[in-house]
Amino acid sequence: MLKHPAITEDRIRKALPSIEALIYPQKAPVSIEAWHVGGEPVSLETALAASYQPFAVGGAWGPLWDTTWFRVRGEVPSSWKGEETVLLMRLTDQGREGFTAEGLVYANGNVVRALNANRREIEVSTAAQGGEAFEFYVEAAANFTDPGGNPAALAAGPIFRLAQAELASVNRAAFDYYYDFKIACELMSALPQDSQ
Repeated sequence: MLKHPAITEDRIRKALPSIEALIYPQKAPVSIEAWHVGGEPVSLETALAASYQPFAVGGAWGPLWDTTWFRVRGEVPSSWKGEETVLLMRLTDQGREGFTAEGLVYANGNVVRALNANRREIEVSTAAQGGEAFEFYVEAAANFTDPGGNPAALAAGPIFRLAQAELASVNRAAFDYYYDFKIACELMSALPQDSQ
């Protein structure tokens, strides 16, 4: 039995951010542009032909139930040869999955994956050559979020901010270790102290 279990458990929990920081050891900026639809959703073909404007991480988008299309472009740094690379993209910092911003990612005219609070990695390369260009279109939906008790506030304008869009290399060993460690921490918090 531990002499000071609360202190030990707190130290274990505090290790999580340090381990998480090892998952994406290298990051690089990407080019972001946006087209705000201003109405009902449109087809991919319409979005591809639209006029996009420069957009920055932290920028506001999406009046309630509206759609914004993001075009994200970049190039894998030549020094990342052999690295697994992903685009990390988070449409917002607020709300629960399925009740907030979510998106659909396209590349070369095909759906690649869904994007939401729990899914932010978009594969660029499993083993980069270095120097390869990429381009993704993201159809971002401004779904319902908690207006803090004031539904009228949602109609006033953009309700989300683009929280993240950057290229990253991936350390899968750190990724796997982090989630094993995180689950063990959650079990430690949920189970009785005398549990194995």
